Amino acid sequence: MPHHGWLPVEFQADSVKLEFEASAVLNKPLEELYAAITRLLNYKTGQVTWWLEPYTYYFYFERTGPKDFRLTISEADDMDKEKAKLTALEGSYKQLIAPLRKALLEFCDFQYEKRHWPVSFTKTDIEKLPKGL
Repeated sequence: MPHHGWLPVEFQADSVKLEFEASAVLNKPLEELYAAITRLLNYKTGQVTWWLEPYTYYFYFERTGPKDFRLTISEADDMDKEKAKLTALEGSYKQLIAPLRKALLEFCDFQYEKRHWPVSFTKTDIEKLPKGL
């Protein structure tokens, strides 16, 4: 549930577990996530910047084959600092992308004051993304 421009995020995949609160001050990470998934469907890359003021996580998505995807997670002490790679996860759409689609759907169901975390996409937009490939 977002509050005052902050969004608690929990990400877990394989042995990677991240818990943080992302800021919406310099960018809109959920918008970036929606755009990244959409871009992947067209064999384009996408990046999500999770700014924690000042610490930063970067999620870099790429499609490596017809049904294969890679998510590279990096970190930096600040947005303007050099990134250090944490890990790279590889898997199918169902393994890597579908859980993020599901999280966006769940976000759309939250009842909160939109001024705390406005988004331009709707639940219908997310539902149009495939559940699997």
